[in-house]
Amino acid sequence: MPEQNAFFLAMAPRLQDGDEGNPEVGRAIYSGTIVGGTWQLSEGSPAVASETIHDALTFVRDLVEHGRIRLRSEPERQAFDGAAAVYSPEDGSLVWDDEAVRLAEASDERTLLMLATSVFRARFKEHWPVDVEEEW
Repeated sequence: MPEQNAFFLAMAPRLQDGDEGNPEVGRAIYSGTIVGGTWQLSEGSPAVASETIHDALTFVRDLVEHGRIRLRSEPERQAFDGAAAVYSPEDGSLVWDDEAVRLAEASDERTLLMLATSVFRARFKEHWPVDVEEEW
């Protein structure tokens, strides 16, 4: 992407006819410019601290590049365990390395994303509201 180009990221849920939904869920817009090959955010809504955005991007980068999910807290572990019981219940399907977990079969990206979603929601729900609280 050329230097100093403005770059915008906007998200909104796809609602069905008559579906009102929660107006805070799934809506965001971030803007900035590309400097040195890096997107420098200048504005965003909802307002989120740069450390939180960096943390969220690190979570996703770890997931995509290394296929692992790092768990930091008991609520995250509870969210993960609940999702794992549904999406990956087979013995030996998960490989643990301290606080990080990955799938034994790395090609199962769909399952990895479903497991990661529960942890992401638990970690960042204060910053990005979710539509339904998962009760595992």
